[in-house]
Amino acid sequence: MAIKSKWTVLIQSLRVCMRVGVHPHEYDPQPVLVTLKVSGMTDSAPTSIDHCVDYDPLVKWLTETLPQLPRAGLLETRLNDIAQFVFSTDKRILGVWVGLYKAEAFANLALVGVEKEMSRRQFEEMQRKPRLRPPASAPAAKRVRKQAAA
Repeated sequence: MAIKSKWTVLIQSLRVCMRVGVHPHEYDPQPVLVTLKVSGMTDSAPTSIDHCVDYDPLVKWLTETLPQLPRAGLLETRLNDIAQFVFSTDKRILGVWVGLYKAEAFANLALVGVEKEMSRRQFEEMQRKPRLRPPASAPAAKRVRKQAAA
């Protein structure tokens, strides 16, 4: 049996155009920088790509599939989509850290975004929990209360 080590794959500042944001001007694709750190237990002295966490399918998915997904209101949604893909690619992956940064959101700053770190265990627990519907918006909730009172 081969000796295993914890390896980290780093994909840093990959520029991807995607539809993400809550504002009308964000409905069109905008540049988002993706940074991804993936850790996994694989052979300490790999001799082939099969003995490694392969970054090629990760880069391919980020550049080809991610931009084609329907618009998401939140970067957090896309971040969870990325984590789901990463964990589905290789059972040896133990954890993922993802950063998503809008590159052109504000004229007076370089980047704004979100970051999240998740273990495989946390991801699997998240997948088991039923998803709750988002709360009603305040204006919609007020309309319902007014209609009920009438």
